Amino acid sequence: MVRAFAEVAAGAALLLFLLLLSPLSALTFTDTTNADFAQGIHENTENVNDDLRLKAGYLQGRFTSRVFDAGQVQVWGTLSWNATLPTLTVSVENDNVGAEPTTLVDGTVRIGRITGGSYLDTRTANGVYENIAEEAGAPYGGAVNLILFWDGASIPSGWTCISDEAGEPFYYRFPMGGSTYGTTGGTETHTHSSTSSCGGPSATLQRNSGTAVTTATSTHTHTTTSTVSTENHLPPYYDLKVIRYDSGIPSILPAGVIALFPSTSLPPGWSLYTAADNRFLRGAPSAGVTGGNPTHTHSVSVSTGNPSQTVGLATDPCDASTAYPTSTHTHSGSGTSSAASNLPSYITVVLGKADSDTPIPGGMIGMFDGTPGGNWTVLPSFSGRFLMENLTAGYGVTGGSSTHSHSSLNITTGTGATASANLDAGSAVTFASGTHTHTVT
Repeated sequence: MVRAFAEVAAGAALLLFLLLLSPLSALTFTDTTNADFAQGIHENTENVNDDLRLKAGYLQGRFTSRVFDAGQVQVWGTLSWNATLPTLTVSVENDNVGAEPTTLVDGTVRIGRITGGSYLDTRTANGVYENIAEEAGAPYGGAVNLILFWDGASIPSGWTCISDEAGEPFYYRFPMGGSTYGTTGGTETHTHSSTSSCGGPSATLQRNSGTAVTTATSTHTHTTTSTVSTENHLPPYYDLKVIRYDSGIPSILPAGVIALFPSTSLPPGWSLYTAADNRFLRGAPSAGVTGGNPTHTHSVSVSTGNPSQTVGLATDPCDASTAYPTSTHTHSGSGTSSAASNLPSYITVVLGKADSDTPIPGGMIGMFDGTPGGNWTVLPSFSGRFLMENLTAGYGVTGGSSTHSHSSLNITTGTGATASANLDAGSAVTFASGTHTHTVT
């Protein structure tokens, strides 16, 4: 009876899932100008002692320093370091023309070289000759923010809950992997279109033909109309708060934060989070609420039009009164569909909760509103899939579907309207009995 497909599962919101291959560290430049980088323009960079660093969590940045031209009186130029992740390309605009071009290093890895400029044969106070080029220093891109789960009452400092108010990305929505952050869709309920057809009458009688009364033939059918109920298809779920770090990627995660991991063997300082086992993760204002069901059914009702064929019968006052269906009788009926799964396309995950403040451990899976690069790698297996914790199956098992159907349903109608008359006994005409029903498929 029900032969259509259902909608995508309820309340999806897309974001990126990435695995940290090793703990994240900020990109660091060695100070080759004997300056502390305190004077200048920081754009997604920071100075720490004698080091210039790209802030953790930022894809691109620029620092424009102030360099004194010792060959002129109170003339200042600029020297700019530009860094772009994840390819780790670094360029330095303007030239240090000492005996050898000065390299910038991140540990022992060379990541850039000072390049040409415009002011020739000038020198700084420390005796190093410089070519200094004017550089305006336009800012590069913004932060890509780490997103995790939380079940506490108070949101940790530096983080924002993005699931506690209407209009926020994960307000009663299920996180799903995707290439574009913030795309939403889905519904909590659905119905189906349906087609149906009516079989012949279940019982017949025989009498003589005539014109005294008109009834339905022994092979008549009816046109049918079917209606399928609207039902909720939320899968079993567990509500958690969804929180986003305000400034990219933190160096320290707060105690109590909940993250994804690729194994039930968690890093030291993390404990398995079991409350959501065998449930889909949904963002919400409060944590710990459960609901949903693994399957659903529909109530299906049918109604018919008038009979497709009629026939005339004779009457005889000497014969017994007999009930017969009227020439305009109709039928109705109802039934319940077969059960279908509520489980949308999913990937199983393992949740861990931080026992105390902790650095981001290698192997942690983070959710992001962009692609952070660096030591993070995108996990394509999350694309188009919702998150279901399953501590028995472990990480990475996929299943579910974005569509479903129900098998055909046969509904037996009730009887239709009848009349009674002293029908002339005989066998010339076969017609539907007054108690007949139909099977609608």
